[in-house]
Amino acid sequence: MISKIFFSTVTLFSLSAFAQEDLRQMSFDQLEIINQGIVLPSIGDQGLTYIGRPSANDDGSIIPTGEHFKNPDNDCSADKIESVIKNFEGTNNQLSRHISKWTKLCAPQLTNYTALGAVLRFSMIKYPIHLNTKIHYVKFKLRNGLYVQGLLGIKDLNTPRPLIIIKCGLYCDADDSASIKNAFMHLFDEGPFNVLVLSSSSGRHFSFDNHSVAFGGFIEGDQIIQVAEILTSERSSLKGLISGIHINGISLGGNAALMASVYASHNPHIPIKSVVASCPVVSLKPTMNSIFKNNLRGAYFRLETTGHIKAVYNQLPGLKKYLSKKNDFSWSQSKIFNALSRSSFDFHKEITRARPWTTPPFSGVVVTDPEQLWNLNDFTNFTDQVTIPTTVLYSSDDYFVLDKFNARPLKRKLAQSPNPNIGVLDVRRGNHCGFSMGIGWSIYSKMINGLFMKYDDSNKYRADNIIQVTDRSSTWRQDGGRKVRRLYREDVVIKSSWRVDLKQKVAKLITYVFNPFNRRARARDTGRSQCRQYQSQPFNVPAKCLDKIITSIPLRSLASLNVNQVNSKFEANRLTRWLNTSTKITNRNFNTIRGGNSLPQNLHFTREYEF
Repeated sequence: MISKIFFSTVTLFSLSAFAQEDLRQMSFDQLEIINQGIVLPSIGDQGLTYIGRPSANDDGSIIPTGEHFKNPDNDCSADKIESVIKNFEGTNNQLSRHISKWTKLCAPQLTNYTALGAVLRFSMIKYPIHLNTKIHYVKFKLRNGLYVQGLLGIKDLNTPRPLIIIKCGLYCDADDSASIKNAFMHLFDEGPFNVLVLSSSSGRHFSFDNHSVAFGGFIEGDQIIQVAEILTSERSSLKGLISGIHINGISLGGNAALMASVYASHNPHIPIKSVVASCPVVSLKPTMNSIFKNNLRGAYFRLETTGHIKAVYNQLPGLKKYLSKKNDFSWSQSKIFNALSRSSFDFHKEITRARPWTTPPFSGVVVTDPEQLWNLNDFTNFTDQVTIPTTVLYSSDDYFVLDKFNARPLKRKLAQSPNPNIGVLDVRRGNHCGFSMGIGWSIYSKMINGLFMKYDDSNKYRADNIIQVTDRSSTWRQDGGRKVRRLYREDVVIKSSWRVDLKQKVAKLITYVFNPFNRRARARDTGRSQCRQYQSQPFNVPAKCLDKIITSIPLRSLASLNVNQVNSKFEANRLTRWLNTSTKITNRNFNTIRGGNSLPQNLHFTREYEF
């Protein structure tokens, strides 16, 4: 467990210090984390530097519990989608189409918010990354002289694990943005992975480190490949902790992930096993054009971009040629788009001329024309070259990265020139990247983890650990009282959820039960609606028609899963979410209790609580 870090040559920097220009001048031949015995040396003119711990900066208001906000039945449950992905036999293209059909069929049971509601709630997620002691800031020096910063999460220093390298989106830095918080919660906390999030080449970190701004997967996909090379080099002490590498890209970072799949297909010596591009930009030019149109979408991005440019303006001499600072940064959408496009082109032109591009299949490429650069950032031009499983995960209600410029043209291209390795998966609700709110936290957690684990051979994470539960501690709380609540013949178990409270010795397993003939439930009902009308469709029943049966599970009974008493709200929230996304609950015959008439008898876990 990474707790205290001691070193002699590295100064810790808080997040606010990343805005200091002298940070880019940091260079170290070698870094030692003495008490853990990790040595991360430079590799030729490449290298990895440890910078420090994230600072406290979390303004979210929604703390996810891992529960689904609706009551999906067995065919539309988190357990179901996990089983579908794990047991599917066929190509990645076929798997994506199969899941798309499933999300369409189950949509009424999964979606609970409008498109706008889903993305707003997604943006309000609270996860104080600075309290996770296993996440650290790092900075990579690449062979073309560029620096890329990141957040690296390592669970322990003894177990080889799959590493997911994530590239975040437009203007994104490796800090506590909504997309990064979601990524760490789903993949690091709830999954079996180590996670590395890389800052965008359009973000502040990149601008301060390199005095440039760049857009697109041609350069960012290459950055991912170079980082993977550094981490798996023979001279890297982290190599022994990496059993394989997967790639994820979010929004604009999705273009990087897709182009990384092209790079990876031509560089088989790097152990990249799969790619998932989430809400991705597939084709850069039409997408960038669309977000800077003179409409509501364009107005939003104008405000976002203007604020970003203000923060980095003095660090970007190339941008100053096209944008004057006068009139208090009052630029039109079209002027901003043209300036950013031309500045990015100038940067690509300069860097490819100064040093030959060395990563296949683009070895020797020199950028000489803006249209050439747009084409290099259009994934549809390279689909025939992809040989590793690559999935485009998008929502057709995305208001910002429109599917008509991205997912739909890709589908048409694959219809004309099929590639069984590329899948296009429509989850249908979530707007821009808010899938965990669009289709439900537990559903999306099982989906994104399953898509990566499908193509990973770390089978030890899939062993079934079963813990038996007795119902002697089951109690029914009503009006502050405690009564034993048994199941009646008419009872139907709708769902279960977990709750862990600070400094408590038990975890509470709450079973929600529907009985249409329950007088107490009918007495609570108002108006013309009666609980009995849901007898034929119990999973549509409102909360007022449900009883709660609370089973107290001593935490010591979960000791084999590395679960102990929690001493902070952060840990209580994380353990609650982990239990709600990692537990399968069955009866004495090992059948799910959902839709049946049995209280929990067995708890199934596929891995330990790794914190």
